Amino acid sequence: MMNRLKASLAGLGLAFIAVALPVSTASATVTGNCDNAPTNLSKASAGSAQVWWCGNHVWGWVRDDKADGLCPYVTVFIGNGDNWENSPSVGPKGAVKNFDWYTAQNVHSAGLWFRDC
Repeated sequence: MMNRLKASLAGLGLAFIAVALPVSTASATVTGNCDNAPTNLSKASAGSAQVWWCGNHVWGWVRDDKADGLCPYVTVFIGNGDNWENSPSVGPKGAVKNFDWYTAQNVHSAGLWFRDC
């Protein structure tokens, strides 16, 4: 990809920009889920979710599978993984909530968490 960028820039007489604007390796890592394969999340039969992401777009659903007073939600880790954003939580048992939003940075990974309802 970098070679294509350099070739395109060189064709435009802008080869010096390739040094000033390097391609981010983080972008290559997080766009791996752009093939629309969901990330399946579940935890001890208490909650489950399916999450899709591509770049900074994240969508899917989260479901409460257990009447335990806890409500599951999805956290997506963004950037290099040290920042995060959360989906809405869902409850009571059997409830499902869809989500679809754009994060502040590209998505790195996702996890299923719980909070008191």
